Amino acid sequence: MKNVIKSKAFTLIEVLVAVVITGMVLSSVLLGYWQMVKVNHTINLSRQLQKEVHFAMVRMADKIRDYSIDYNAYTNPTGSCGEQTITSPSKLCIGNSNNNYIFEKNTENQLLMNETPLLSDKFKIDILSFFITPNLDPFNSDNLCEITAQLQPKVTILMKAEAKHSPDVNINLQTTISSRVYQ
Repeated sequence: MKNVIKSKAFTLIEVLVAVVITGMVLSSVLLGYWQMVKVNHTINLSRQLQKEVHFAMVRMADKIRDYSIDYNAYTNPTGSCGEQTITSPSKLCIGNSNNNYIFEKNTENQLLMNETPLLSDKFKIDILSFFITPNLDPFNSDNLCEITAQLQPKVTILMKAEAKHSPDVNINLQTTISSRVYQ
């Protein structure tokens, strides 16, 4: 009798099929992991943008409430915002006899308060507009009429901020802030 030993070896085709199936499973797992990392990064970036925009809006609101709108800066160059008349809606000048604040968007699309950035370098401002109501100083006796005498100055801020390298991470904001300065 012949003693035949049968070995339990895999054929080349079985090994190739196993490698292909394993590769497909691993690639789908890695793709899922990559998508999860990408979504996590987007969520964290979005949270940071919301936090920084909130901080900037609180700073602007505090200053707008505590200081007067410098109407002179919008009508003649003798305003407290320097030697030029403000014509851009993306610039706001407020102040009193001691302090002046200028909020603006610069050429690098940064939100500035007196030339100090309010947002980190990760983010940029696409749209920034300040709308002042009323457009004439209600406390100036030359501008007094029945309508403006009853209006408290307000600033409406329209802003769109986004991540510099992820434009899908953005925030649109519109708010109106009233001045608390009564004259």
